[in-house]
Amino acid sequence: IQLFEKASFQSNYLKNKQNELKTNQIPAIKAVNELANLFEKLNTVANLFIFIAFNGTFQYHFWVHKKLLLWKQTHQHHLWQWIQVIGEVESLNSLANFAYNNKEYQYATVSDNEISFENLGHPLLSKEKRVRNSIDFTNQSFVILTGSNMSGKSTFLRTVGINLVLSYAGAPIDTSKAVVTALPLWVSMRLTDSLSDSESFFFAEVKRLKEVVTEAEKQPIFVLLDEILKGTNSDDKKTGTVGVIEKLHNFQVKGMIATHDLEVCDTTNRYPETMANKRFEVEIINNELCFDYQLKEAFHYAPEKVLALAYKYSRNIVLRNDYMPFEFSLFLFKDDSFKKENTLFCKYKNERNNI
Repeated sequence: IQLFEKASFQSNYLKNKQNELKTNQIPAIKAVNELANLFEKLNTVANLFIFIAFNGTFQYHFWVHKKLLLWKQTHQHHLWQWIQVIGEVESLNSLANFAYNNKEYQYATVSDNEISFENLGHPLLSKEKRVRNSIDFTNQSFVILTGSNMSGKSTFLRTVGINLVLSYAGAPIDTSKAVVTALPLWVSMRLTDSLSDSESFFFAEVKRLKEVVTEAEKQPIFVLLDEILKGTNSDDKKTGTVGVIEKLHNFQVKGMIATHDLEVCDTTNRYPETMANKRFEVEIINNELCFDYQLKEAFHYAPEKVLALAYKYSRNIVLRNDYMPFEFSLFLFKDDSFKKENTLFCKYKNERNNI
């Protein structure tokens, strides 16, 4: 409190905060020190010598208690205000410290209806491993993000989310240029079930999505949805995901959803002016999965090498007479270049079924 009261500021906002730390022109630090001194005197009641000598002669603790009641009468209405001011100052100091430690970060420009980032990175990832991507929600305001597991979809959702929150708070963010609109941020990510509330994982997802849609009806929002409706079958998941996307589109919601279902990406064909597909890719180099974590246009499709390996191992599964869902085979071999192999696969599948 003393440091803040003595500091000299150019900002009118901070000057007003300094004035709020005064009661009848008495600085808050003086009043707080007086309160601390009174409590220190009251604590001497545990000292038997002082208790007998002082209270036996002039009732020492009675007068200290009377002074405490007088302090309360004078300052109690301002005490909560001081606590709020100090809490706010500590928050601002944390943001200032964050900016000081990251001098290369940039402050976002505030706009009425534009959200875009250039070379955006996650501030919690090490700078050596951090991969930066650019994205624009201005025209195509809703993005459907696809990619394999571990390709970076969830991390990119978190990257956009944490940088939006930092920019809303007035902090610099890891970007070369950013434009943001002050929209409430709603997220459906990493939900869990609850035994105590008798709430399944699927119900938790549905309840959260209902909250998001309800809020979108009331006001413009920005949403980040990560693999929604994982707790149900593939058909219901696809239908429900498309339904949520179209519902949010009707409310002109900005945001992004990550999904593995390629059929969901067809939604952008109906709304090409306001929706876009983007993807993260995976490559096989020396029989190892390699991710570049670079955001690309259009939806994700399995590379030829991945399909070839999938066919190889799935064929072995069929020959061993193990179970393999037919829907999985259709997904793996729907590419035209694998029509011959697909026919061969179905042959083995039929042979397995005849056993």
